[in-house]
Amino acid sequence: MGTNISGNTVCGPNVTNMYGTYYSCNYVAGTPKCGAKVKDFSFAYSFCPNIAGAGVCGTEVEEMSGAYWNCGKITSGVIGNKVKNADYAYYGTNSTKINYFGN
Repeated sequence: MGTNISGNTVCGPNVTNMYGTYYSCNYVAGTPKCGAKVKDFSFAYSFCPNIAGAGVCGTEVEEMSGAYWNCGKITSGVIGNKVKNADYAYYGTNSTKINYFGN
């Protein structure tokens, strides 16, 4: 985790844990990414002011607490049906629409 990472984010196809991966990276931009096998997405993009668009998570995500916390340019989001904890996942965003596919 580093605050000076820049450019667009990536997530490899075999990544399972993204806990805090881009936390507080001020220069990361673009649309956030989450790989298909990620289970822990907690705080992955928290306090990244320049990511924008839809905040999404993969179908296997179980934990997404604070995933997009204070990402003001996130405009929508999805919480998948396997998510057990999504506390503050979209807190401080401009999300006008959050789709929740809960059990």
